[in-house]
Amino acid sequence: MFEDAPLLGRGADGFALARLPYRKDFHGAGHAHGFLPQTMSDLGLLGLLVVLALLIAWLVAAGRTLGVRRRGSPGPDWSPERVVLAALGLCVLAYGIQSAIDWTWFIPGPTVAALAAAGFLAGRGPLAPVGATAAAEAEPRLGLARLREAPALALIGSTALVITALLCAWAVWQPQRSAAATDKAVALVEEGKFAQAVDQADKARRIDPYSADPLYARASALARAGHPVAGYRALEQAVAEHPRDPDTWLQMAQYEQRELNLPQRAVESAHAALTIDPQSPRAQQISAAAAQAVAASAPPPAKPPAP
Repeated sequence: MFEDAPLLGRGADGFALARLPYRKDFHGAGHAHGFLPQTMSDLGLLGLLVVLALLIAWLVAAGRTLGVRRRGSPGPDWSPERVVLAALGLCVLAYGIQSAIDWTWFIPGPTVAALAAAGFLAGRGPLAPVGATAAAEAEPRLGLARLREAPALALIGSTALVITALLCAWAVWQPQRSAAATDKAVALVEEGKFAQAVDQADKARRIDPYSADPLYARASALARAGHPVAGYRALEQAVAEHPRDPDTWLQMAQYEQRELNLPQRAVESAHAALTIDPQSPRAQQISAAAAQAVAASAPPPAKPPAP
């Protein structure tokens, strides 16, 4: 995948879908086994350069905190605090090495712990050098007093960093809120509350307009409410927005066969999914079922005329 799009990659977190035409069996893989391979396939060389720049920036900040200096330069003593900070740095390095050979960075537990350790180590600031006075060693490094002494540029950068982090956290939280609203819409469909289910699906859609799941829920609610054509329009929208996702085509194929009784259209939609993902067992099963329905609905062959 990197060879086909070396500069910009195939799109952030697009590995799972971009891999489908390349796989040679039915086994799925949501992530590459290794942070660097997936970064190269998702974001290309530009993304890899950004990642390496961030890594270098963290190494410089962590080295400043730990007192890494040229040989012969005085550095901080190996106090208990420096030992603890060095242990945190080793934990971060172990996490990074593990993520280079596996998809550990997608698991929240170790990732949050490693990020917290890396952030604390980079933001701690340099330790006092050997021979510093006790007053200098005991000087507060955090708090309002230290904040008031910080340069204006540092305050501006810190504020921008906090705002950026909050915006990123909000953006990450939106898909979860949309998924919760979608689940509620599906539950309302099962309860027979179709109008409320449509409202919940529309709410999920407003929260995360890039997900096709709310459109699936909307289509199901409208079909159960007796509006199959309107539900079909929602699936058409999902296919138009996600044409390279075989799931949108398969959802449409199943809907065409079950709700609209259009097996020939279902065959065509399933064929589109198979074109994207030829090794998909699900696409093969839906395509075979639709083909059987077409054969069953075909009129019997006409009898030859009597002589």
